[in-house]
Amino acid sequence: MTLYMAVTPDHLELPLYIADSAEEMADWAGIKVSSVKQQCCRNRNRAPFNRQIAGSTNKGRRFRKITIEEDE
Repeated sequence: MTLYMAVTPDHLELPLYIADSAEEMADWAGIKVSSVKQQCCRNRNRAPFNRQIAGSTNKGRRFRKITIEEDE
């Protein structure tokens, strides 16, 4: 199962919103689906404490893609 999370851009990364799909996350955030997917890839290897780039349009959030393996 794959979940998408919007988290705070600080070292705590507190969850702001959890969605089942990139489309649902994009609707909540008011951005394009491709932007959600791009930011998930960009944030995959980024350390949690990195500061936002000046002029960023993230509005105080960072996106994460979480994959959960389900036991049968």
